[in-house]
Amino acid sequence: MITDKMRRTPLERLEYAVILSTLMILVVLMVQPLLNLLAVSLSDPSRVARMSGLTIVPNGFSSTSGGC
Repeated sequence: MITDKMRRTPLERLEYAVILSTLMILVVLMVQPLLNLLAVSLSDPSRVARMSGLTIVPNGFSSTSGGC
């Protein structure tokens, strides 16, 4: 934690911003495919073939139950 006695230099602030930005980009790159997988698994099977690209919104919900 930074106190009043410890001030960050402009270079340290830039370094912190670059690290934080890089981590945020990596989070988006890792989470987006998982959201796409979830959207495809919740979508209606007949509509999955028509889904193109990466999407995070299900295209209709599946009406069948996959119970054991």
